Amino acid sequence: MSRTVQMTIPTYLENRRALRDLCPKAISGARVTLQQFADHVGARSLTKISPNLVSSWLAKMEHLALATVRVRLSAVKTFFAWCIRKGYCHRNPADGFKV
Repeated sequence: MSRTVQMTIPTYLENRRALRDLCPKAISGARVTLQQFADHVGARSLTKISPNLVSSWLAKMEHLALATVRVRLSAVKTFFAWCIRKGYCHRNPADGFKV
């Protein structure tokens, strides 16, 4: 079965919590951001998420401060970097985006 963003979020956040590399507030923020991203991409497999989907997600945030968009993009980039390390996907669709 292909993994989706939605099904991978809990494992990712638990791993980050166990490693203690994110404080509880940062984990909470990452959860919200990743859930919003999951809602945007739907039930697509991690391997089927394209840079175009990331771009359209970022476009929905044009009303937010640049610092907020940067934090959210960073959360998605970091999530996909972790997914690559775990073997869940082979590329990061958020790579190359800068805010």
